Amino acid sequence: MRIAEYDLTGFSINNFRVFGSETSFKLAPLTILTGTNSSGKSSFTKALNLLTRSYKKNGLSKLELMESDLKIGGFDAIKNSLNKIGIISFGIEVEIRKYEDAPEKFNFLLSYNSEGLISLKIFNEDSEPLLIQESENFKGKLIINKTFIKVTDSVLNKTELKKEFKDLSEDNFNLICDSILDYLQNSSDAHTRKDQFYYDFFEMENYDIIEGGYKRILDGLELIGAVETVKQNYFDTDLNQEVPYENLVIFSANPKLKEILPTVIMNIIDVSVLDTYLSKYLVTDSFKTLNIFPTNIFKDLFSRFEFIDGVRATQEIVYTKENSSSFYELIEEYYSLGSFNRTIGTKWIVDEFKLIKLGEWEDLNDVFKIIQIPGYGYMLQITKDGHNINLSGLGYGVTQLLPILLKVSLCKNSIFIIEEPESNLHPALQSKLADFFSEAIKSIHLFNRANRFIIETHSEYLIRKLQYLTAKGTIEEDQTQLYYFNHPDNIPAGEEQVKQININKDGSLTDNFGEGFFDEATSWKFQLLKLNNPQKN
Repeated sequence: MRIAEYDLTGFSINNFRVFGSETSFKLAPLTILTGTNSSGKSSFTKALNLLTRSYKKNGLSKLELMESDLKIGGFDAIKNSLNKIGIISFGIEVEIRKYEDAPEKFNFLLSYNSEGLISLKIFNEDSEPLLIQESENFKGKLIINKTFIKVTDSVLNKTELKKEFKDLSEDNFNLICDSILDYLQNSSDAHTRKDQFYYDFFEMENYDIIEGGYKRILDGLELIGAVETVKQNYFDTDLNQEVPYENLVIFSANPKLKEILPTVIMNIIDVSVLDTYLSKYLVTDSFKTLNIFPTNIFKDLFSRFEFIDGVRATQEIVYTKENSSSFYELIEEYYSLGSFNRTIGTKWIVDEFKLIKLGEWEDLNDVFKIIQIPGYGYMLQITKDGHNINLSGLGYGVTQLLPILLKVSLCKNSIFIIEEPESNLHPALQSKLADFFSEAIKSIHLFNRANRFIIETHSEYLIRKLQYLTAKGTIEEDQTQLYYFNHPDNIPAGEEQVKQININKDGSLTDNFGEGFFDEATSWKFQLLKLNNPQKN
């Protein structure tokens, strides 16, 4: 069976750092973030990094703010200083392609306070709610106090219902069905096991809030009216050991029809029916068929993120966990593979960026070697004219570019978030990055998914080359998306803090960038011309 394919197609941020109000982004295979310093580009990438870390640590039940390398501070530090509301929200739009069906889109809205996740809402592309979980603080812990799940009438035993209400009009019968569905969709009593031990999902290790929450609600619905005696243990402090005991556990409530049906119906049906339990009219097996959305979306999505920082490696003779941790891990992974990807490596490292020169019969693996120093680290050496040269001897620009090329060639079906890939590169190589990224988004790997990129950059050359590649037909219009970030204290009249810009088919832009980006070089050329050619009276 073919696995569903998920793509991140949208992201929104509200009350996080510079984003005082909701700001939404449409994401393409190649999304470019640019603009002035301190305008929010890093806030965007840090938000994705924070959610990724939080998912891996606790399933998104709370924000993992203690990750020191994120350098974002506590909850009050990441909340927008001008927004008095103590809630931070993130929206995630995912497009799903399964078999030959048309793509479906789902929107996830996660809201947090300083304690953790207080609201999870899932909508389809028609904005119809599919799942809602809301929590409140109770005795120092967040507990679920409101739930909703989309339920269809397939869960009703309509044959049994018709027998009971055969004399009712079609409208009144439908009203009964709608009342039962409303209870099943909205009643927290129906969704939650009423155990004397409260189901505290925030403390479950490796808990996925979507998969776990969905299963918890379905379990509650399937167990409506069930009563069980189970064996449990408690720790006896006097005996200093666990002691078994039997406990009567009442699961979900099993209301009678009179607790669910509206008064207008209760007044016209036989009173003897009113004390009938709801469970009599349910086909509980059908709850398991309520596949309203894939529950493994977040697991797939957050496993695909790869973050590449602005400082990707330092110039070292030996790379260790201490002096360059992320690059060390990348080198270690390549060392375990035993060789470089010849196709990608030769084309981009050798032919295009010309970081290494090969002899007539040489292979990349002949001249580019990783030497392990057991228990300490790794040396990277390039053989040139018979001499071994450490990576640090090739210049700082090479040290910053090489990790990008190696990482992208290693990871398939990934979402790369790259900070300033142009760092320390000559303008010609900056524009060459556009060629590299445009090829990477079209290279199809496992499950027909290519890599996607979110790039934070100040490079005019990179963007200009993307315009050229679009006009040439190398890149389709819908494969790129540009965002220009204005500084929140200096937003031009009539503009938003973040401006969406598209590249047209002819390579032109749908809007202008902010002052000082494309026009900066032209401005100084004009000033130089004025200086050298003063007006004569």
